[in-house]
Amino acid sequence: MNELICHIAPLGKKTDWIKEGLLYFDWNYLIILIKSQKEYIDLANKLKEELNPSFKIEDDRKLDLRIKKEIEIIAIKNRDIINFIKIFKEKAKEFKKLGYKIYFNATSGLELWKFAAYFIGTTENLIDNIYYIPKDSNLSEPIKPLEIYMPVVLSNPLKNLFSTLNEQIISQKRLVEETGFSKGLISRYLNNLREMGLIEISKKKKGKERFFEITEKGKWYL
Repeated sequence: MNELICHIAPLGKKTDWIKEGLLYFDWNYLIILIKSQKEYIDLANKLKEELNPSFKIEDDRKLDLRIKKEIEIIAIKNRDIINFIKIFKEKAKEFKKLGYKIYFNATSGLELWKFAAYFIGTTENLIDNIYYIPKDSNLSEPIKPLEIYMPVVLSNPLKNLFSTLNEQIISQKRLVEETGFSKGLISRYLNNLREMGLIEISKKKKGKERFFEITEKGKWYL
């Protein structure tokens, strides 16, 4: 794993949802958000003890952040949403400066905190991935979390091109024919959509001609 990833996860009464998120996406740092009641403090400490690995080095060398696994517990005293947003932003900004990507596990914990996190994700570039694990999942099998995507702003030309790609795998040449845009302009628009993660190059090939199709993320915006 080359990226540094910090998961921020509210804790409910079941710790499995946090474990599943860490198992699927990997992690370097985990921030557990809890209510300040003793039962949640005890549960969070138990989870921390269970997840904390032990690294021993005989000399004084510092461990590379990419192989460290650290856990922090933050108890939030009240349900004031402004207080939560302030705490969340401070921690997210701290880890962003250190080069971490921020993943938010929206599976358990207070619903209010989840709404607040999504608000932060849509207004500031502080959250890289918001994901949710369906609670009727069979925990005896590998689970793929559902990723919740942020809004993206598309210009009218990009919207039109994106709509043309709907439900079909199509070549750049055909897009030029169907839209009337120049080859250079189509190429630029396709690159823009790829950078947003809305389309990808298809495995379908015809000589040197490239084909494009909508990604799973892209289907959210159709």
